[in-house]
Amino acid sequence: MKTVLYLKGSEHSLNQLKRLYETGELTTLLGYQLLDIRESETPLAAIPTPQEALKTAQAPSPPAYGSRLYHQLKKFVQRLMPQKHLTDLINTNSGPPRKKGKALIWKMGLAMTAILVLVSSLILITSNPPTNLIDTLYKMVLIPKSSAMDIIRLDKLAFVWEVSPKNMRGKAPPLSEAQKAFGAGVLTGRERLLENSEATLPLHLKGLKTERQDYFDLGRWAVLLWTVSQFPEDQMPTAFWEEQQRFLTQMQERLQQESGPEAKQILTHTTIIQSLLDKLSADNNPEIYHALTFKLKDMMELK
Repeated sequence: MKTVLYLKGSEHSLNQLKRLYETGELTTLLGYQLLDIRESETPLAAIPTPQEALKTAQAPSPPAYGSRLYHQLKKFVQRLMPQKHLTDLINTNSGPPRKKGKALIWKMGLAMTAILVLVSSLILITSNPPTNLIDTLYKMVLIPKSSAMDIIRLDKLAFVWEVSPKNMRGKAPPLSEAQKAFGAGVLTGRERLLENSEATLPLHLKGLKTERQDYFDLGRWAVLLWTVSQFPEDQMPTAFWEEQQRFLTQMQERLQQESGPEAKQILTHTTIIQSLLDKLSADNNPEIYHALTFKLKDMMELK
């Protein structure tokens, strides 16, 4: 994955980090392919003082998918600015001797920038949806294509998302952005499984906002797993089922940070689905597959 780092700091410190980026040292240090380094236009109110920045540098590890970057940047900050020097600089009214003071101030500026890199990068990683994992899961199903796909008849599977609320009987409330993204994901997933490259989304589902990518991916995932749940019990490899747990864990962590009704609704569905997947790993029982199919059908309609 290539990452763009959005930074906030003094011009001198930014230039220092850009120099490290241009020589490749920063990429080597972080272990991530950097696409670019840019100055953030968003004020970072979360770090208003050096004291707060110091707390950030000593914070507990973030979620697993960002912990590697977190620890590497933390070491980088500590190497540039040992905690004792930073604490002395913050708490002492009279600065150290001139030479040391210059070095400490320079290091503090670079360390502060590195801390802000840490915060910005972790936010960036957290906001990246696991789209690549979904694409991999689709390839596992479509290559090679199972003969069970012809029996399921996905082409006959209709969804509520295909009809605009304006054309429904009675008074149907307008779809939220999250619902639109989820519905678009379900329909896109169905057409992908049918290998229909010419299909287009209904007009009322077009123009989706990129910040709703999680819901789009969840829609794609739901229709994929619903389809696979109807395959013969031994059709898919163990690795496929293990990846479902990985995907669910990532998505649940992200949804728990939201407060909208759709997030709570999907969390309820995924909690039950995860318990069924846990049972499948211990007992390859056809009844569990049936229960999984039924629950996923409800989820695809967001009932």
